Amino acid sequence: RWSKVFVASSLFALSSISMILLNKGVVTAFPFSSVLLILQNSVTLVMLKFQHQDLAFNTSTALGWSRCVILFCINLYSSMQSLLYISVPTFTVFRNTQPIISVGIDYVARGEKISHISIFFLFVILFGACLYAQNDFEYNFYGYAWAFVHIISMSFYSVVVKLSFQNLKLRPFEMSWYNNILSLPLLAVLAAYETFVTKEGGLSNLFQATGGCITSIGCWSIILLSCFGGFAVSVAGFRAQEVLSPTSWLALNNVSKVPAIMIACVVWNNHLTDLELVGVGISLGGGYFYSLSRQMELSDKFKALLVAACLVVVGSFDVFFVNSGIRAAHHLMAVPPPPDASFPAQTITTYIINAT
Repeated sequence: RWSKVFVASSLFALSSISMILLNKGVVTAFPFSSVLLILQNSVTLVMLKFQHQDLAFNTSTALGWSRCVILFCINLYSSMQSLLYISVPTFTVFRNTQPIISVGIDYVARGEKISHISIFFLFVILFGACLYAQNDFEYNFYGYAWAFVHIISMSFYSVVVKLSFQNLKLRPFEMSWYNNILSLPLLAVLAAYETFVTKEGGLSNLFQATGGCITSIGCWSIILLSCFGGFAVSVAGFRAQEVLSPTSWLALNNVSKVPAIMIACVVWNNHLTDLELVGVGISLGGGYFYSLSRQMELSDKFKALLVAACLVVVGSFDVFFVNSGIRAAHHLMAVPPPPDASFPAQTITTYIINAT
């Protein structure tokens, strides 16, 4: 039992971490997102068919699943485009805010309500994301815009999948089958638009990029790895969900984001400030406890402790921002700030201690 849990957890964590890093690397090396997605989805289709030879295409099922596929394509393409402009830590933090939107959509579409403690943790996620974004010195409008499109499409996708699943009763690998096979025509149209409209040079630019990539071992190697990585994440994810409890699955899914951020900072030389690091921690922590609150009943004592801890952190940063605002206002007015408004350049730990 424990060996199965360990193997499944390790494989999912490894494939999940690798995939986001591979997508960042592959879109940097070959900036034709739709062409990359066609390659990735085609490899996933072949691997699914090899693993489940009884898979067949049903027209009525495909029509019923079509609205999911449109959102699936937008979701994939926007994530690739976002990673083209922003760093992995920024993308991870913004992606973590997705439940804030999906909860509202879920309530309107399915009438699903959530507890007050879950709503509280949604605000914790938002606070962490805002703290990170406010101190993001590598801000890129296009990257943030594509990240927002990604979050919106993923939120609608998660709700529409639940509604379609209730009607079609598809198994997880069948969902993946229809997603990938139906997405190919849409991605082909998107590839044509991307090649002839949004990119300068048209086909000649695509052929030049393809030729340059083929002659580079690093480029085509990372593309192949990303193609197999998508399938690996899907299979490892289904397997991990089979052997892990919902709480363990959520913990693994959140914890695996931390090494991905750390590795990305080393590989792409992303420098995070103290406040950005704290924003990441608050956002990911809020995401974990939000998921926990949705999966199990929390005792009143545990709820009170969590709320108190979050309020201490948020309150500490409120004091920090007020002090920073006082200093900024006095600087703009060219008036020396009073002693109690000074805030020496120390580590974030000292900030919290002083504010508290």
